[in-house]
Amino acid sequence: MRNRSDDSRIGLYRPGMSSPFRREQLTIGRDAILLDTLDHLRSAADRKSKHHFLFLGPRGIGKSHLLAVIEDRLAEDPRLASRMVVARFPEESIRTLSFADLLKQLVSILAIRLADEPQWKELCAKLVQVQEANEVVDLVVPLLRRTNELKKRTVVVMIENLNELFSKQIRQDQQIGAIRKFFMDKNGCLLIGTAPMHFDAVTDVAQPFYDFFDTQLLQPFDKEQSVTLLQKTRALDGKSDTNAEKDLSHVVMALHDMTGGNPRLMVMTCELIVREKIETAK
Repeated sequence: MRNRSDDSRIGLYRPGMSSPFRREQLTIGRDAILLDTLDHLRSAADRKSKHHFLFLGPRGIGKSHLLAVIEDRLAEDPRLASRMVVARFPEESIRTLSFADLLKQLVSILAIRLADEPQWKELCAKLVQVQEANEVVDLVVPLLRRTNELKKRTVVVMIENLNELFSKQIRQDQQIGAIRKFFMDKNGCLLIGTAPMHFDAVTDVAQPFYDFFDTQLLQPFDKEQSVTLLQKTRALDGKSDTNAEKDLSHVVMALHDMTGGNPRLMVMTCELIVREKIETAK
């Protein structure tokens, strides 16, 4: 049986620190976005043209959590699990400085995710020796297109902090334009990105990714959602006593106002007050 104590409370909305069960239980106020995204992903499985998403919201609002839940639900759907593979880039992809770098990193992720397809591991090893950007493109893109078409598969590429990637790492419009062209072409790849706010690469009409994404804004929690979050968190921790919840109601309201409805901040602060019993925090 799963040990609930292995899940992290402080790590709320940090996917690597919680289980799929806990992620699903603490998915609050995101039903509409999830349903819309999954509907488009189901359609993308049967179409060569793809629908790309950008999720916006400040740190702690649940962007990483949302991507993880999408990945969980893809894995739970037999049809989608057989037709889609998620290639999730590290949250801080500091090595991605060009289109060729992005392709190299994508191949390295596929080599792990598709361990039963040896061509990705072989290509990953080969790319270590390749320095010329055009050669990287010529090696990777045709294989992706051919393999995805043969297997009727879509590679769902998830990149967080897309604003950082396009403003501080890949700074040349030509390189960013090549990335857009790659996802627009029928290569069987779909892009889901996140960012804390709108940024020039997607709002400036002169930039390559203008009008490219279906952009969704993740809203802060209202007070009812905040109460639900705390109740579910404490229930998962085995502390669902009704009287205790009633006693904490004033804490929830204060935390909601103090954090502006940011779920991660609420849970972390509540942990300090309730679980750690820090007197100054009280």
